[in-house]
Amino acid sequence: MKYASNRNQRIAYDLTGQGPAVVLQHGFLDNRRSWQALGYVAALVYKFTVITIDSLGHGDSDKPSDAECYTREQRANDIAAVLNAESIDRAHYVGYSMGGWLGMGFLAHHPQRLLSITIGGWDPDEQADRPLSVDIDQFIEMARSVAPELVEWVTPDVKVGLAGCLAALRVAEIEVDTLINCKLPVHLWTGNEDLCFEPLKKLSAKIPGSTLSEVKGDHIAAMAISNSVSAEAIRRFIESV
Repeated sequence: MKYASNRNQRIAYDLTGQGPAVVLQHGFLDNRRSWQALGYVAALVYKFTVITIDSLGHGDSDKPSDAECYTREQRANDIAAVLNAESIDRAHYVGYSMGGWLGMGFLAHHPQRLLSITIGGWDPDEQADRPLSVDIDQFIEMARSVAPELVEWVTPDVKVGLAGCLAALRVAEIEVDTLINCKLPVHLWTGNEDLCFEPLKKLSAKIPGSTLSEVKGDHIAAMAISNSVSAEAIRRFIESV
């Protein structure tokens, strides 16, 4: 494990392999180790330098209580800090769920650092700013009912930061045209039972040259159960760039 620093916050990450860099960014309540456990790192490491990052508030990264630390621009800068720490100019980016949301931030604020972008399990065309329908405690209970391992680590002292992180996900300050017109290779990835399945199909049709991976399952299954299919699709896309 290594650390990079941005605005006095430590960002934990792992780096393995050699070759062009690939950043793997996890979803809300998850951590960088899931990419290794589910085989995504193994699918890429033979040809690429794979960087798995704990997003702020998660894993071994710092967990500040200040909600301002969790804005999309601030956290895009966290990713840039990791690349800077390794003297990496550009990388392929793969983000799932919250990681997809964060990928749009990295595209908007650091487009020159990208070789390609993969967004999975999140619809970048959700434009309306809207209040949270559940608070952090309700969200954690919902997560516990379907994937209890995701919330085993959550203690009262980190909930304030997670609440700020969750609230930031509802702020739609980046237009979807940022992705549509980016001129980068774009890959979209979704489970066929996920709520974002149809929106991502429509979005893919608007992005010239983009590819779309449809795998079996809902939001969690696309990442964790259809993992071998998903990992292979990501590998093929990145190799084609």
